[in-house]
Amino acid sequence: MRGRVVEYLEQLGIGKSLASDLLHHFEQIQHDLQRRELERVAPGKFVETVVQILQQLDPNRSSCDENVSDVDAQLRKYDSQKVAALPDGARVSICRLARAMYTMRNKRSIAHKGDINPNVFDLHLLHVCAQWILTELVRIAAQSSPDEARKIIEAIQTPVRPAVERVLGRTVVLSTNLTAPQEVLILLYDSDPEPVKRTYLERNLQDRHQVKNIRRALRRMQGRRWVVISSDSDPFVQLTSLGRQLAAEVYSQVADALE
Repeated sequence: MRGRVVEYLEQLGIGKSLASDLLHHFEQIQHDLQRRELERVAPGKFVETVVQILQQLDPNRSSCDENVSDVDAQLRKYDSQKVAALPDGARVSICRLARAMYTMRNKRSIAHKGDINPNVFDLHLLHVCAQWILTELVRIAAQSSPDEARKIIEAIQTPVRPAVERVLGRTVVLSTNLTAPQEVLILLYDSDPEPVKRTYLERNLQDRHQVKNIRRALRRMQGRRWVVISSDSDPFVQLTSLGRQLAAEVYSQVADALE
């Protein structure tokens, strides 16, 4: 699929290198979403590549910038300026979605310090915007072969599968061979930065791990400074920075196994 996407983008007049870069950054956004890695550079790189593509399709330019200096200004420019190969509706929509992506990247501490810390919902939005932009470019390029294009577009639009799912009011870790501490780390990471109650962990893990084993695992994790447990009768549990790092590694391992 990857090679055909690049070929279709080339048919629009987009150079192979830029086409490959755009797809690479899209795949990295997918990778980051699946692993809940929030403060990464892929969304910004994706948008910068979109700007370079618009510049490359601009009949008034002989080449695109090697390093885009003012992304937002360039996108505002191409919002109203025609470029080769792109219908007006597609061009305007691509520019405005790319601007939204770049705004979120700048204002949500994604690759840059911003006013508000990013969360997984921000990354979902960035992923959906990137999906639409890439899909639209393929759709325009593949009008002569709609059947193949439909299959490629369906592949691009495939939902990212996380390491956990919420089913019938429960949060289920999608792996069957994890220890109690590993599953606890995943559930805590899935809820991070919000703490969860110990009963939440017990309710969602008790079909695979006895409650006494879950509590024993939590005590050991607190002793290792992976978590902090409040002193309430139904205590809250929250990851420390050390625990968050370990949880991210376990989460990624489960996500990798699901690919």
